[in-house]
Amino acid sequence: MDPALPKLLTGERKPRVRALLVGNAKSGKTSLLRRFVGQDFCHEYHPSDGSDALIPPQLMSHESGQVELDLYDTKGEAETDRPGQYGAMRKLMIPFVDAVLLCVPINEKPPRIQQLLSEMKAMRKELECAPPLVIPVATLVDTLEGEERKTAIEELEERVTRLAAAHELTLQQLLVCSAKTNEKIGKVFREVVDLYLEQKRKEQQAVEDNETYADEFVVIEGPTSRDVQTV
Repeated sequence: MDPALPKLLTGERKPRVRALLVGNAKSGKTSLLRRFVGQDFCHEYHPSDGSDALIPPQLMSHESGQVELDLYDTKGEAETDRPGQYGAMRKLMIPFVDAVLLCVPINEKPPRIQQLLSEMKAMRKELECAPPLVIPVATLVDTLEGEERKTAIEELEERVTRLAAAHELTLQQLLVCSAKTNEKIGKVFREVVDLYLEQKRKEQQAVEDNETYADEFVVIEGPTSRDVQTV
């Protein structure tokens, strides 16, 4: 168990959650970060190298107190790039974060996430610690409306879940947002914090339950040869 965990959950130490945004080019990762910290939406597309959205830790309110949220952007592959061309940076970052936000445009059919899922599957096998949460995020939801939007979200969640299962990965529930309209941006990052702290709470509870069981378990020894009398 992480020795800092009890303090993290009891408020003796300010919790910190580290989240990494991954996704292909034009999936809205950088815009998502910029809007979250109150910047204006840029209507012109400018490819990011992953360092364009360097932001300081964000203080988030949680029922247990304030939480520091560290956010990291990454460069995504365009359709003309070699698959996994920028995977080296993701490989360096994933072992050090608590959550990975898998950004997928709602209008991308089919979603081009096989390479990203393959990288995370490989990393899961290499990690010596527990893998980070993987949270799919449907971006660019402002590009569709009404029933078309609802259907696209349902289809995207089904496809992403199926692809993840094929790569032996478990995903959290799909979140939706739009950087352009600022729709549900704050909710996405609040959910990241809530999911991570809830996971840690369950892990700590499991450890405490095991310790309690071990304390209550009594080994009853059988008779030894000295206790047996021959008649």
